[in-house]
Amino acid sequence: MILPKVALTPSGRPQLLASEIERLLLDKVDLEFEGIGGTEGCQTADRYQNGYVVVTSHRILWIDAGASPAPGRSCSLPLESIHSSNKRVQYGLNLMNPKVRLELKVYVNLRSQPCNMQDSATFRYLQLRCRGEGPDAFNEHLTSALHALRQQHEKQQQRQQQQQQQQQA
Repeated sequence: MILPKVALTPSGRPQLLASEIERLLLDKVDLEFEGIGGTEGCQTADRYQNGYVVVTSHRILWIDAGASPAPGRSCSLPLESIHSSNKRVQYGLNLMNPKVRLELKVYVNLRSQPCNMQDSATFRYLQLRCRGEGPDAFNEHLTSALHALRQQHEKQQQRQQQQQQQQQA
């Protein structure tokens, strides 16, 4: 999966889109691709490490903390391309230090790029491996943002249907 780049400010913070609101930041997060993936114009890999993730009203942003204030491999995932998210906990030999991941099921097109449901050909999985605090609050904010976005789309569709009905009458 190839993700769009994120522009950063001179201080290393992500540049937000018009009317985009930052909801929550989660530190110490690795980005793990299903197979090989990456950021447009950057080297592909099976994972990007040493970053943090931000959920906004429009996107999920993974920021390459090791490259900051330069963008490095910082990338984004539009919320409209996310089908669902699930928390996964994997216990190894050290029961006190489980691997916690937030698994995102993402709509992708034939070129393995994130897209909305209507343009989707299949799904790919993207995992946020949390090496710091757990992703529970982040997942709640993500779920809330997805719900708000879907409600917004439903209202737009209802308005379009009403307009079409008025034009036909």
